[in-house]
Amino acid sequence: MAGTVDILQRCYTGLEFHDDILFLNPHIPDDLPKLYMRAKYRGNWFDITATSETMTITCDQCEREATKISFQNTVYALNPGDTLAFDLGKKRLKGGAD
Repeated sequence: MAGTVDILQRCYTGLEFHDDILFLNPHIPDDLPKLYMRAKYRGNWFDITATSETMTITCDQCEREATKISFQNTVYALNPGDTLAFDLGKKRLKGGAD
């Protein structure tokens, strides 16, 4: 069972934590309709939702400071209560100005 969770968290979402940055580098299979998970990083809770076309990350229970989010080698600032949305064609859809 732990292997399945690892595939979903690290392989499909590309989720990594290092250098004070939450990294996302997704590889979502086309036949996976939707993946949703909550992750706790540095005391903050993040909601991550992904399909084969889009990925969103929301910090609904965060401290006052922005969290650095790296999506496919570009770093964005995610402020408390905000959502970042990404097109998996490597561009940001909306939210989170640097």
